[in-house]
Amino acid sequence: MRCLLCGNEIDEGAVCDACAPKVTEELCYKVAQYDYKEPDDELWANIISALEKPYKFRNFSQDLAEHTVEERKTFVRIQCMNLSNKTNKNSLGVPKNEDFVVQHEAECEQNPALTESEKNLVKALLLGYYVSNKSWDLIEDILNKVVTDETFVEPYLILADYYMKIRDYEKATAILEEAKGIFISENDQERISSWIDDIDQRKDGKKKAWIPKAWEDIYFFYQYLDKLGVEHLRLGNNKEKINEADFKPFIRYEKGEVPNVYVAVWFTTEYYLKVKETVEINAVRVSDGEIKEYHSFVYPLNMPKKPKYVKEDDIKSAPLIKDAFGEFMQFVGNDVLAIAGFDEQKKYLSRLARYSMMDHIDNEIFDVVEYGEDISDDFSSYTRSTLLEKYNVNEGTTGMEKAEATMRLVEKMR
Repeated sequence: MRCLLCGNEIDEGAVCDACAPKVTEELCYKVAQYDYKEPDDELWANIISALEKPYKFRNFSQDLAEHTVEERKTFVRIQCMNLSNKTNKNSLGVPKNEDFVVQHEAECEQNPALTESEKNLVKALLLGYYVSNKSWDLIEDILNKVVTDETFVEPYLILADYYMKIRDYEKATAILEEAKGIFISENDQERISSWIDDIDQRKDGKKKAWIPKAWEDIYFFYQYLDKLGVEHLRLGNNKEKINEADFKPFIRYEKGEVPNVYVAVWFTTEYYLKVKETVEINAVRVSDGEIKEYHSFVYPLNMPKKPKYVKEDDIKSAPLIKDAFGEFMQFVGNDVLAIAGFDEQKKYLSRLARYSMMDHIDNEIFDVVEYGEDISDDFSSYTRSTLLEKYNVNEGTTGMEKAEATMRLVEKMR
């Protein structure tokens, strides 16, 4: 009796021990990509029709993979995941169980039972996972390790997808044109042509450049494009926020004396319709007599048409609320915030925090006007303006001058 594949003598069965794993592996791949919706095999059609969930027929490939040789088992499982996910001409085929690829890429790289093309396929699938998962910080390490050859189409598609996303349309098209001359199956030709057409439309402006859907994902993607030096449209602020009712009350500083360390703050605002938009953060830290200033413009939620207190170009190029306020809070650290005119200014402080997705601020608030009333001999009620007048402190005109005025006011009340 001879093996049906290699022709070598065997005692029993249809194939020899050397060929059996190859047959099992090929069967795995056939099951993994089998069209369960339109089965063309009567036996498999009967199996699929008996399943409670016919679409899970492809999952049998993972069970079959357990019967392949130990050295190739991991790769076979990864390739089955890849083939199972090729559901349409626009699909990359990146495995849905990406963590398995992440965990085993290094193992596959060191596996002598795999060909260089197979090792490269795993690297390409890992790159595809990072791109689809928007893990931009992890791409650089794997990108230059992925090469293309005539064995698998996926490295071409995954590289083309990456370069399309970062707007390098010429490189993406060149990769696909090369693949088109190599992979001649009807399915591959259709997929590649579809991708080339998609990229041509983006290149000609008939279709928009790719961006992620969620604001946070766009935010980090644009940071990645900035790192690559790729031009892109300005990202607006995230309109998602913590509701005002869910923002925890401010903590008052109530030690009955001026704090030794504090940050005097002034938020400059401009009107957009009837709403005041914060366009500038000004702060002065006082620490045992040492003074340090902080200033940042803020890209507002809504752009004022004719700003009065700042230049339009300054706020159009300013950091987003999330970045500007985050940097400001780093400057403040754990220090007390000294605010003169707290009833008004706390609205801007709260709004900046809420649009930075913060539901509270841990820093104590030193209400300068309230403290001025507490230490007044005549128990008078004061506003910021009348308190500045009482202590003969010039208000100033710029936002930083107003923050400095608050600082001088505090020091005169010390």
